[in-house]
Amino acid sequence: MLHVLLLILKITGFLILGILGLLLTLILLVLFVPVRYRFRGSYYEKPEGTVRITWLLHTISVLVSYHEDFQTTMKVLGFPLFREKDDAEEIFEEGEEQMLHAMEVCEEVVDDPILRQPLEEKPEVTKQRQDFVKPEAPSSENPSKGLFHNIREKLIFITQKKEELQSLLQDKENQETGKLILRQIKRLFRHLLPQKVTGSVTFGFDDPYTTGQVLSVASIFYGCYGKGLELTPVFDESVLEGEVEAKGRIRIGTILILGIQIYLNKNFRILLKRWRSKGGVADGR
Repeated sequence: MLHVLLLILKITGFLILGILGLLLTLILLVLFVPVRYRFRGSYYEKPEGTVRITWLLHTISVLVSYHEDFQTTMKVLGFPLFREKDDAEEIFEEGEEQMLHAMEVCEEVVDDPILRQPLEEKPEVTKQRQDFVKPEAPSSENPSKGLFHNIREKLIFITQKKEELQSLLQDKENQETGKLILRQIKRLFRHLLPQKVTGSVTFGFDDPYTTGQVLSVASIFYGCYGKGLELTPVFDESVLEGEVEAKGRIRIGTILILGIQIYLNKNFRILLKRWRSKGGVADGR
């Protein structure tokens, strides 16, 4: 009997360890297996494009395409989760017909003289409602005095907030916390932006000055995508055509680590707690 009990406990322990191991594996997969995305788009008189998002060797995949209209496909282990477009349109038409039928039934019920009779037997109530006039609120004796008081309170409030903000920005610990947040935001953007961009784009405006300004803005990102993306400006004609392909990946674990690094900052937690308790980050140390 004891041997059987020990065997049951042993099997139960292995099952619990197996379930915990499976959960741990699933958590690690979600955190560190990247979600990959790929975009392809073109514009030659009309726009066309596709966006594909995949995870875990295409275990989950989402495809959004636009060729005169939008189409979306989502698959899990290769099996689609949504019905075809024609079926969706049929469902929508059936729902529309049912709604119209329900509206017709409601109109017939409202027009029924038997149901409308109780309403016609009480004309006095309707008259009383029509004759009711909402009393006017008493006007202020000194409206200019009240307006001056409101303006004065707003000026005092703005002055206090300005002093609190100056105190916040002048604090060295707050400055270090601000630098940390900016660094993490830059890392986040570098992580989210595409790793590779290729293609060619020809653009131009009737005004050469506008074309030059757009080219100046685009040159800021030349260090990131200049090797694969070719830009051709046209200074005497309004034109936009080309095709672009971009791909990248996003790790939930990376985003979580960036957020944890900010939260581990002691001064950040103090400011966050003060913000929650007082509705602001005024210096109260």
